[in-house]
Amino acid sequence: FIQNLSNLLNLDLSYNQMNRQILIRLNIANFKNMKRLILIRVGLRSNDSIVFLNKLNLLEEFDLSENDFRKDDGVFMPHSRMIKILKLRNCNLKTIEDSFLNIMLYTKLEYLDLSYNHIKRFAVFGLEFLNFLDYLILSHNNISRFNLPKNFITLDLRFNRMNYFRSLFTLNLLINNNQLKNLSYGSGKYIHGSNNQF
Repeated sequence: FIQNLSNLLNLDLSYNQMNRQILIRLNIANFKNMKRLILIRVGLRSNDSIVFLNKLNLLEEFDLSENDFRKDDGVFMPHSRMIKILKLRNCNLKTIEDSFLNIMLYTKLEYLDLSYNHIKRFAVFGLEFLNFLDYLILSHNNISRFNLPKNFITLDLRFNRMNYFRSLFTLNLLINNNQLKNLSYGSGKYIHGSNNQF
């Protein structure tokens, strides 16, 4: 039904039961002008390679939220260098490391949402080199330590298990509902740190 729409800019197929094979049959990768692709809860799994979407060179927003990527190897992500917004909310992720998310391929990334997962370890090399990344959303996970020499407009670490936090500058820091006893924090304008152990 959408195969003949070669100039399509935005496509939202959320809450349809799909898989990698159906996505390939839809020829989504041939929509060269697509800027926004939303695939919330479409039934993708950890072993589903979606690198065929690498042809979407103009893709700016990609939302894979509520798919099941519970295996540690994650999903084989497309890496359009134009992606500004990447959302992986509630995907049963446990560890975010370089092997899962080669962050250096997302040079224009401005907004990264990994909230509502089961992330215990967030260790991504190169995150501090992403000059455009202003919004990092890691709320509702199991992160206990966070040490990042990167400036953000908004850093959301609410509802984790953090007992250690260190950051240089964050305009809006959301760290409520953690286990923090002290805070190593450079500067900013807004801190929401309620329900900790200060």
